[in-house]
Amino acid sequence: MAAPRLLMIDELSLGLAPRIVEELSAALLKINATGLSMLVVEQDVLTALDLSHQAFVMVSGASR
Repeated sequence: MAAPRLLMIDELSLGLAPRIVEELSAALLKINATGLSMLVVEQDVLTALDLSHQAFVMVSGASR
């Protein structure tokens, strides 16, 4: 993909060491700062909120 407009990430932190998640988060913030939009699905709420400008919370498949 030469010029993506959206990066979709599902469960960024699943099974990874906390230090690796921190490094990935920092890299994603740099990528986002270039103007690339991201859709992140993440079970770790603090990581998700650190990465986001806007958040939606799903509980049992329904938004709250």
